This record gives sequence, structure tokens and C-alpha cells, in this order.
Amino acid sequence: MHQLSVIIPAYNEEKLIVPLLQSLRCQSVHDFSIIVISNNSTDRTMDVARRYTKHVYNCSVQGSVPARNLGARKAATKYVAFLDADCVVNETWAENMLAAFARKPPVQAVTGSGTYIEPNIWYNLLYNCFAELTNLSLILKNALGMPYITTNNMAVERKVFLELGGLDNLIIEDHWFSLKFGKKGYRARYVHNAKVRYSSRRFHADGFFKTLTIWAKGLKKISLNEYHPMTNEDD
Repeated sequence: MHQLSVIIPAYNEEKLIVPLLQSLRCQSVHDFSIIVISNNSTDRTMDVARRYTKHVYNCSVQGSVPARNLGARKAATKYVAFLDADCVVNETWAENMLAAFARKPPVQAVTGSGTYIEPNIWYNLLYNCFAELTNLSLILKNALGMPYITTNNMAVERKVFLELGGLDNLIIEDHWFSLKFGKKGYRARYVHNAKVRYSSRRFHADGFFKTLTIWAKGLKKISLNEYHPMTNEDD
């Protein structure tokens, strides 16, 4: 039986999900299963996903958070990992994620590094300076015993994830999950060699600084406890 389920929420990703699924197919180890959660896709996302895995489901509640939570409930493995549909992983991603759980001292979650895929040299510099700052923050926080894990490149013990109620449906959901996770006394480990290359399309669609502003407002609401998470889920 596999140790790890890789959960991928997807909304109309029939083209961009293929490079990710191909990169998972080419992993150095195959001790994992793939779960794709379509979020009411109107294109061929589910058909494309079925070429790579039999675990393809639809989540009728819109949003990546309900989709990730549904994937965790569908999983039957010790660990669940989360990736975005428009990213790709390096060939030792799964191996390094699983190896991080085997190291001492024990941890209940691991998170990897990320960079952005961006052809424009100036945007590439901007986006990846931001990515390296994020990676540095992950290194420092986890090394200092302040667990921080990101939903676009993380793995966690499934029983812990479910015990904490999964992800809350709000902006910067990974920040709030990390706070809940840390308050319970759980620990996380940063794994530099579990690498993900993210799409930069959100920055192009919404604007880089506008996106950062939205995230900052989400952090402020969490710090002031002014948010009202949506708890609707789909079985």
C-alpha cells in the first residue's frame, strides 16, 4: 500500500495539468497515489486526469480549499500532499518528501521549496526574488520551531490534517493551518530538494503587487481574528 497521496485540485486545467502529471509519472520513487479533484470543470480536465490515475473526483463546492479537503477525505494513506494543478515537480520530489518524514526528530508535516516559471527576464527576476524570500522564511520559521507549511507544496500526516479540521476556506489558508498546527505542538520540516516550479499566471492575471496586497489583507484578518471561514464541504 502506498504511503502518500498527492492531491491536486483542478478547475478547467486540461492543458496545464498534463506537465504536472507527467512530472509525477517520472518520479524516482512511486510509493504514492495521485488524487485529482475537479472543481466543477467544464473542459476535459477529468478525462485527461484519468489517463494518469483512477482516483478522479468532482467537488461541487467551488474553491481549492474544499477540493483539497475532499481529496484528504478520499485518501487512504498515512500522508497527504498538496500541489497546484499548474505546477511541475522535480524528479526526486516524492522521494525527498517521504525521506523527510523518516528523519529524526520526527515531524508531522514537511514543506518544500518553490520557484516561478516566467519567460520574461524582468518578471522572472521579480517573481523569483519573492520566491527566494518565501523559501528563506520557511527555512527560518521551521528551524526555529514555528511551523509554516504552504498548500502548494506540502505533505502532512493525514490523521493530523483531519484532526485539525483540514483547511479553512479563507485567503492565506496555509497560514491559518500552520498556526493551528503549531498550537497543537506539531512540528514541520523544510525540504529544499522537494522542488516545485509554479506558474506565474496569477501574477499576470491579477497583478503582482495587487496579489501581494490581497495576501497581506488576509494575514491581517487572521492576526486580528476577523475572518469567517466557510465550512461547506462536498462528500
